Amino acid sequence: MASSKEASSDSATADPKTTSGKFTSDISNLVPGIGYSQQKLPSTVGSGPPPQKIASTIQAFRQLFARRPYFPLKELMSIRQTREFMELNLSTHFRSKEDIEAFLKSYPQYFAFTNERVDLQHNFTRDGLMEYLRQHRSPSKSKTSVPYKLIESVEDCKIHAASLKSRALQTPPLVVAMDCEGVKLGKDGPLTLLQLGTVEGEVFIFDILATPNKKDMFVNGGLKELLEDDKILKIIHDSRFDACALHFQFGVTLTNVFDTSTAFTTLWDQCNVSGEPRRPKLTSLLEVFAFKARHKTDSFISQISNNQLFGKRPLSKQMLEYARDDALCLVSGIYETMDRLNFSPVATVLRGSS
Repeated sequence: MASSKEASSDSATADPKTTSGKFTSDISNLVPGIGYSQQKLPSTVGSGPPPQKIASTIQAFRQLFARRPYFPLKELMSIRQTREFMELNLSTHFRSKEDIEAFLKSYPQYFAFTNERVDLQHNFTRDGLMEYLRQHRSPSKSKTSVPYKLIESVEDCKIHAASLKSRALQTPPLVVAMDCEGVKLGKDGPLTLLQLGTVEGEVFIFDILATPNKKDMFVNGGLKELLEDDKILKIIHDSRFDACALHFQFGVTLTNVFDTSTAFTTLWDQCNVSGEPRRPKLTSLLEVFAFKARHKTDSFISQISNNQLFGKRPLSKQMLEYARDDALCLVSGIYETMDRLNFSPVATVLRGSS
């Protein structure tokens, strides 16, 4: 999950007391949210890596332990010779088996010790994660009918792109949801429609095929400059195909992106949910976050894909509403909830449902 947001998350972890370099605080206070890799995680006293390396060190251990069902304690010193350790120059911070063991035991939310071996914690279930998200979702702001602005000329594009860009310097800065439609969208699959939605409930739909040259809105209409502005946070669900199409077809390099798909899989990983994390469909997140999108159904999505409808004109009212909802749903509930969880401890609900 690429995001330029800095996580100064003193509130994301407890302020644990230490006894001889080991933590005695409640484990539930130590379970991090999505932003764990940026959090100021506590370290053991007198040993272990410096604070700025704690998160990357935990991740290195987790990657190592994920390769085998368990890791015998007597083999812990062999970790010093692994690529992960050498890349982070961690050997200088772990000079003995006891140093490694003490560090791992300081993070019981990640590592479990049984019968002279250490393993990854798998405390939580998929259903538990979904239930947690349901119970902690932001109040839905979805409405049965939200107006949208269909933009079909370079002049209109200039006006709206400039207006949005001017809000980048405001406090708080502009947050927009972004989605693209097309035909087999990707490097060569044409991008034909781009939608932007704001937290305030505005939706702008840019019809890329409405101008003589499909690059006009990006080059002359200000879309490229808008999307590359690193002061504007863009909320996207599974940005891979959108980013690829924008880059290769229009020379746009997205910056400051919060990917809700990546956020979900990261949350899955950091909550130690059993099983491999999967990129969720947007329809799955809509169900969890209780966003009502009338046209966001598997049958309608298949109809659009099979008939390549976003490559044809004119666009029907149903297709424009579908495009509107794709942008609106990301900022209305999904992003707001995940952004809160980015800096919040994941607590009792998950642990109780494992």
